[in-house]
Order: sequence, then structure tokens, then C-alpha cells
Amino acid sequence: MRAPIVGGGLIFTGGENVYGENGYSKTDIERVLPVTFDSKRPPQSIAMIVVLDKSGSMGTLEMALAREATKAPLTVLRDKDHFGVVAFDSNFYWAVPLQTAANREPIKAEINKILAGGETNAYPALEAAY
Repeated sequence: MRAPIVGGGLIFTGGENVYGENGYSKTDIERVLPVTFDSKRPPQSIAMIVVLDKSGSMGTLEMALAREATKAPLTVLRDKDHFGVVAFDSNFYWAVPLQTAANREPIKAEINKILAGGETNAYPALEAAY
């Protein structure tokens, strides 16, 4: 006669799609395992600073294209992300001080005000952005 089975085991493997609310979080599988599937990392955000050449070498068309390219990331940044613009010729200034990307329309309005002119000195603008 065989002895009754009194134990058992479970081997579980998973990839990148098993964690968080779209995975096995708060399911029976999570309840029987000695781990949880909740993501413990706080939500991440990014900060993006565009350093924009507005010197006299930027013609009308080039400046228009540069302004549009500077505004483009605002379509994919989340509201909690941060965005800023440092414009430079021989001097630099914060055309858009670093702020949340939720302020999309005011940010775009400030970018539209950037006009070409002056000499070129990129290093101070890059240092300010850094």
C-alpha cells in the first residue's frame, strides 16, 4: 500500500508581462506564492531640455523647422514629465523654464516667440541645461 501524498509544490516562472495590474497581481496565483506581483518602484518621470540654436545662421525656414521640432516632444511627454528650452545665440536664456509638460499650450506659445539673430556661442547654453 502506498503512503498518502501529504505535500506538494509549485514552480512558477514569468516574464515581463506577469507583474503589475495587467499581470497576475491580486490573483490566486499571487496568493499561493511567497512573492507579490505589485510593482514596488514609484512611477518614473523624465525631464527633457532642448538647447535651441537661434543664431543668425538659422534662416527663416530653418528657424520655423527648429521651433516645430522643439514642440514635437510635447505630444508624447506625459503631464508629470518635465520640459524646458534654453535658446542661444551669443548669449542664452531660458525660453521655457523647466516645468511640467502639462503646460503644453503656454510652452508652445513661448517656443513660437523664439526668433533667429546674433552670433553663436553654444557652450554656456549647454552648461545651463546640464
